[in-house]
Amino acid sequence: MREFEQFESALSNLLEVLAENPRRGGLEKTPQRVVRALGELLSGHGDGEEKLALFDVAAYDHWVEMHGIPFSSLCEHHLLPFVGKISLAYWPQNGRVIGLSKLVRMVEKFTHRLQLQERMTVELAESIFQKLKAKAVEVRVEGEHFCMSMRGVRRPGIRTITHHRCGSASYWPFDWQP
Repeated sequence: MREFEQFESALSNLLEVLAENPRRGGLEKTPQRVVRALGELLSGHGDGEEKLALFDVAAYDHWVEMHGIPFSSLCEHHLLPFVGKISLAYWPQNGRVIGLSKLVRMVEKFTHRLQLQERMTVELAESIFQKLKAKAVEVRVEGEHFCMSMRGVRRPGIRTITHHRCGSASYWPFDWQP
């Protein structure tokens, strides 16, 4: 709890450096709000292993795909958000499929931490591959980085796309639609 008090104090000092009065009405509780918001945005740093709901669908031997999973994350370089959509696919081993909501929870785990899009793509794909013992996995991440939209080159709308594949090459190519 002491660390949070120190962080709130540092945020009050930052407001003063920015020529703001941290005691005025609109800013009075801003340091506490920022601490709570960051706790929420960075909740994926915990070590809690979630129990995976796996189901036997013995006759199923094809891709399982999820497209358009929305995400938001914080860039570790600028502490600014990057947002977008994640698509993923896996080819189950021996008809063992995962509950679909668990895939979304895995996305949340890797996006709710200080992150780089490239590393996040690899971590998510490798985690799905290992936990499901899938034959193959592909993750595609499409993100807009506010460090480019709001500062620097100030070009909103630029999408960065990253891919990562794991598993047997005999299951490729897989054609993603933009």
